[in-house]
Formats: sequence, C-alpha cells, structure tokens
Amino acid sequence: MRRALLALLAVACLVGGALAYLIGRADLQAEVRDYALGQLDAPAASEGRAVAFTVHPGESASEIASRLEVAGLVRSASNLQLIARLRGVQGKLRSGSYSLSASMTPTDILDALTDGELSGTTTILPGARAAEIADQLSARGVVKRDEFLALVKEGDFENEILLDRPEGASLEGYLEPGTYKFAQNTPAREVIQAMLDRFDSDYTPEMREKTAERGLTVYQLVTLASVVEREIIRPEERPLVAGVYLNRLNLGMKLQADPTVQYAIAGQYPKQTSAGYWKPNLSDADLDYNSPFNTYRYDGLPPGPISNPGAATMAAVLDPTKSDYLYFVAKPEGTHAFAKTLREHNANVARYRGGG
Repeated sequence: MRRALLALLAVACLVGGALAYLIGRADLQAEVRDYALGQLDAPAASEGRAVAFTVHPGESASEIASRLEVAGLVRSASNLQLIARLRGVQGKLRSGSYSLSASMTPTDILDALTDGELSGTTTILPGARAAEIADQLSARGVVKRDEFLALVKEGDFENEILLDRPEGASLEGYLEPGTYKFAQNTPAREVIQAMLDRFDSDYTPEMREKTAERGLTVYQLVTLASVVEREIIRPEERPLVAGVYLNRLNLGMKLQADPTVQYAIAGQYPKQTSAGYWKPNLSDADLDYNSPFNTYRYDGLPPGPISNPGAATMAAVLDPTKSDYLYFVAKPEGTHAFAKTLREHNANVARYRGGG
C-alpha cells in the first residue's frame, strides 16, 4: 500500500491539483502527506543571491504569489498558495520590503512575509547590505529602521573582532548572516549584538591564525569577503573568485569589481527603490562614477565592506584557489568564465555578453 501511495504521489507531483487533493486526504499515512508537502516546499533554485521584493499594501496572497513566481523566487504560485492555506497564513502576509532568494523554500519565504506568529525567525542572507537588513527587520516589526542604522553607523560595540576597525567605520560587514529568532520590538542594540556575537563565534581560531599569516586585518578580510560575496552565485566558485582578486591586489591591479560601483551609486544607507539596493546593468558612465568605493577608479580595496559576507566566503578569502587567473565574466547560468590574459577575457566578454 505504501509503495502504491508513493507512486501515486510521484505522478501527482506533476499535477498541482492532484497533489493538493492528496495532501488534503485525512486517510493518507502521515509519511505520505509529509512527502507531498516536501515536494511542494522545494526551493526554486539550489543557489540564489538575495534580491529585494516589496509587498504592497492591499495585495492579496494570490497577487503576491504570482509576482514571486514571475520573479523566479518560487517554482509555482499555486503551490505557494496551497502551503499558505495549509498553514493558515493567507491573510497574514505583511506589506513591506524584504530580502528574498530563490534558494529559500516556500515555507521560508512565507515566514519572511508573515508577522512572525508562526516561528518568529528571520533569515539574513549573505551579501545583504545594512540597509537591506534594516528594511527586512523593520518590515517584520523587529526593529525601527532608523534606530538600527544609527547604531550600525555609530558602531559603539566592544567585540574583539572590531578592535582593528578604523575609527569612524560602521558595522557594515560584521552583521553576520543567518537565521535568528527575534521577537517584535526587540531593541536594535540587542539585535546587532546577536549578529556580532555570531560573527565572533563563526570566526574560528584557525581563521584568525590565517588572517594574521596573510598579513590582513579583520577589517581588510571582511572588506574583500564582502566584494566576493556579491560576485558569486555558485558557492564552489568562492575560492576561485577570491584568488583572482588576491592576484590582482598582489600585482597592483585595480579590482574592477562591479558590486563596489553598485554600492557607491546607491549610497551608504539607501532605501529600497524599484531597482533594489544594487543598481543592475552598469553603464560606462557608472563605471567612472567618482567614489572611493569605485574600484574601477581607485586602487586597492574599497574603504570598507560593501555587504555582510558569510563565514564560508571569509574562509574562501583565507584559503583561495591558487591560479594565474586575473579576469572573470559572468555566464548566463550563474557561473563565471575565467581568463589569464586580457585578450582571453575580452573574448569571454564578447561570447557571454555580446560586446567588448
């Protein structure tokens, strides 16, 4: 019987309505119902960069689900609505600005869009900037945006990881990504302290030793990792991209990292716009934008972190892939084409971007 039910589920997974019917049958074994829910709750992609998503006041669950599908954040709007119905949250999706990813399951996305009654958890994705985190937490009623960002800017905290931070530098880069359980109206200082403490915990003794061996400060490590985090989509490319940037720095070449320009153009603490927090499709004029964060114009690392990297990316900077690569360009599927010479790189650009 169990085999027959599972076989039926396999067929039903191809038909949303049939799957919904099976989930609703009270006579099915719990194992089978759980299997069915698991099929519905698969993420749209195995990896995905954080993107901004706004829920507008008055939008229905159906409208929100449809836009999530169009944005590529969920596989199926109808499946998301079914999960929302099963969990009783159709009418609890809150308006606001969110940082979501295609690697989040539909349940994770619903948790992010609800008022926290179900789990009270908040997931901060690697590569989010402080303003994104502030808006995400504010939308969930955890903190007030301005209060959070004021403390990020002032940086009056005493964790050991902050000791080599330059005077006047913010806490951008030190807000450790991950899943947290914050109640609504939590003091902003308490929220930031939790993120700093997690950074301190994830920054292992081995990583600290490697930082010193490489002649880096923690601030320099976080700054470079913040750039790498914004460049990569596939986690396996972290050490290779980190190695390219370290090669360029060692040779005195400019980093020429697009994310630093995106950060510079948006400003330090932007509010979400229709283009999100990172300007896409940079023009030649953008690449000449006069800001110390623009690594097309200025040598070396940017003045500080441009995002909040995860521990895995910091580890990749400390243990990069050794290669002779000095260039890379993004391919449509999310990986990169690497090159040792400018001629090879230009050929890759022409191939994957259709231009020079």
